[in-house]
Amino acid sequence: MLTRNRNAMLDEAINPCYLCFFGQTSVKDAINTSIRNIEEIVHRKLTKYGELRIFVTNFEGDHSVYNHIQEQLLLKFSRPDIQLICADEKYASRDVLIHFVPFTTSKRPKYAIPYCWKDNEKNWTWKDVINNGQHYSSSSTDIWPPFEYRMKAQRELVQKLALQKQVQLKRHKTFEDELKARRQSMESLERQRREVLEKKHKAFLRDKPVLR
Repeated sequence: MLTRNRNAMLDEAINPCYLCFFGQTSVKDAINTSIRNIEEIVHRKLTKYGELRIFVTNFEGDHSVYNHIQEQLLLKFSRPDIQLICADEKYASRDVLIHFVPFTTSKRPKYAIPYCWKDNEKNWTWKDVINNGQHYSSSSTDIWPPFEYRMKAQRELVQKLALQKQVQLKRHKTFEDELKARRQSMESLERQRREVLEKKHKAFLRDKPVLR
């Protein structure tokens, strides 16, 4: 059973085990690298055939990742000699069919763009990147960690603290709502009890024999 099965976020760091396959540290950069690789093959096909159809399969990932991929595909392939088509199958062998795949160390389709996690790796944070600099190529004269990574780690921490605060507020509100509901229930029961006692008292007074 997979311990991590979710959509990847655009600015998320990728695990070291994927670096040799994508050569990038973030999901966004790995996507850009994959699209550049596809672009190189497309240009070779254009030289050979003169025109080309690119089919893009259905995407079911994060909305921000989708927007970025769409923007990059339109930027690279919006030209008169290329048709961009949304479909899950291609028509001819020379057509290009782009697949959206999980980050993986296994063999991927020729034209593949990563968009999600389906593995047993831990969620890799920018703090993890900073603390594991041995996995990342860096010149001996470079200062580690790069300023960009420190800023990403700081932003990640702020987002984490904000999320924790939201969860705490939600729990506090839920607790208050439970107390309110319990209090209202008890008040309702008390009103019902008093109404019953009042009815019994009136019935007693009505049925009480009169002494002569």
